[in-house]
Amino acid sequence: MRRIISGYLSLVVLCSFIFISCSKEAEMPTAANQSGITKGTASLYKVSYGSQTVVATDLNEPRGLIFGPDQLLYVSESGTGGNISTVGQCDQVPPPVGPYLGGNNGSITKVNTPQGQSKINTNFPSTQTAATSGEEKTSISSVAFY
Repeated sequence: MRRIISGYLSLVVLCSFIFISCSKEAEMPTAANQSGITKGTASLYKVSYGSQTVVATDLNEPRGLIFGPDQLLYVSESGTGGNISTVGQCDQVPPPVGPYLGGNNGSITKVNTPQGQSKINTNFPSTQTAATSGEEKTSISSVAFY
């Protein structure tokens, strides 16, 4: 019973601490770029009693969030896919989903609020589906500590 309560408490704390704001098409101004952010990027916010504070920005397709043993937040980012294609080299996923395009821009970001954020691992393989199916990204989806 204690484990279940602890699990629910962790979930409630995580949900009340952070939410992700993603913008696929709309422009969202940032301090660095008042014109907006690029497609697929997101920011993380700390939410407390109706107020919010930005704790991380310019995340590329964020996926998994986890607090590490150092009590800092780690975010896996799927990346943007890329422009590398294997068309003509091997069988492809048929349209409208394929063919896939790839790159090496998946990453893991450590958020050391209030000091900022830093990419600690980069160059994970990243793919995206064809534009006709929404350019969905696939790459690293979570982080785990053992």
